[in-house]
Amino acid sequence: MDHTAHLSTLGLILLAATVCIAQDAAPSHPPADLDPETAEIVDALILDLASFDSGTRGQAARGLKTLGPKAAGAVGALAVLLTDDVRENRWVAFDALAAIGPPAMGALTGALNSSNDRTRKMAVSHLRLLARRFELPAEQFLPLFVSAMQDRSAMVRSMAAAAVGDFKADGKGALEALAKLLDDQDQSVRHNALVSICRMGPAAEGAVDAVIRLLDDRDRFLRMHACVVLGKIGPPARAATLKLVEMYRTPSVNGREEILTALARIGPTDNPLAMGLLLDVMTNGDTTARWRVAWELGRMNAWDERSISALKAALRDRHQAVRIAAANALSKIHPDRTDGSDLPASADAVDALTRMLKDPETRVRWSAIWALGEARGAALSAVTDLLDVLENNQSPQLLRAAAVNALGKIGLADGRIVGALEKAAKDRDEKVRAVAKERLGDLQGSGPGEQVSAASR
Repeated sequence: MDHTAHLSTLGLILLAATVCIAQDAAPSHPPADLDPETAEIVDALILDLASFDSGTRGQAARGLKTLGPKAAGAVGALAVLLTDDVRENRWVAFDALAAIGPPAMGALTGALNSSNDRTRKMAVSHLRLLARRFELPAEQFLPLFVSAMQDRSAMVRSMAAAAVGDFKADGKGALEALAKLLDDQDQSVRHNALVSICRMGPAAEGAVDAVIRLLDDRDRFLRMHACVVLGKIGPPARAATLKLVEMYRTPSVNGREEILTALARIGPTDNPLAMGLLLDVMTNGDTTARWRVAWELGRMNAWDERSISALKAALRDRHQAVRIAAANALSKIHPDRTDGSDLPASADAVDALTRMLKDPETRVRWSAIWALGEARGAALSAVTDLLDVLENNQSPQLLRAAAVNALGKIGLADGRIVGALEKAAKDRDEKVRAVAKERLGDLQGSGPGEQVSAASR
């Protein structure tokens, strides 16, 4: 036998062996709902996976990918293709396994033991894809990802760190491993670990110390992102207050807005150091900083005499964005009560909000009208001005509709309101009519005594 014939015979033997391995590795039973025609297609594609032609092998894997869970019988054969000498075929085999779903868990998990760094990375990324696509519970994957976070390859550690974040708070079981990665030498690993911690929110309390250390990282983007993460964790990150305040007061620091956001979300109302800085910024900061603090105080429901006073003063700020943020914040801040009976902070700023109805900026006037509506009966003194907005045909639709909404929320304590709403229900403007009808419907279940009581608070 010559050399060529010998190679041909050897190739046929290897082909037969590969087919046998693939068939033996595949589940002995196809999915119960698999029709005979599809089962025949799957069997044919499994045979093609063992073809000498690399293009045929790749095309077969793509065909199995399109079949998704119906191709569960091909898992073993696709697992063999993960070691193919053509990179593109290996990648499409990973895609097909992830598309098949839970039956492919074993094959993908086995690939985590590969000696090839990229293969292990692809295994992690496709286990992640499988978990998301089929909404599988975190406990099936966390041990695998925690183990991969200790991999010798930075690309594998980075991918595993990112994968844990998909589970958000349910990924808390991997928090200790993620916190350790914040000290990793590789920047991408630190970044992905930080992102996953951020996605856990308050559940990441155990990583606060590690995140605080990252505030001194040599990468300024990681430092800024660490501020964001501390804000996402919220009150449990209070230990970071002093460091954040010191950073903000450093003249050359980057990420001032992120620092302010973090301090506000950590919770300033029982945190004198944080509150002192935020109030100082409301008075002396630049426009962006003043706007950010006003917005965050509203978002965090900062029911505090000092913050409310600062927001009321900001209603006269020289920049419209700050005035808008202050009005919105006052309409959102409520006492910490669960019965819903207390009025927002805007109830104590009715006079200032009423004056804002003369502001030259439409968005400022709209924010003032909205805040007055949220004050409900406490805004009774603003009814005349709100009626002026509604009855002025030159007022933008946005403002007239907002005035109708506010009047309806103020309620029945002023006898003019119902008549104005009934007239607005026939207005030429569709939006004004719709809001008026909605508010009239709400008032049908309210009595004047209830509204008078609200106004007298």
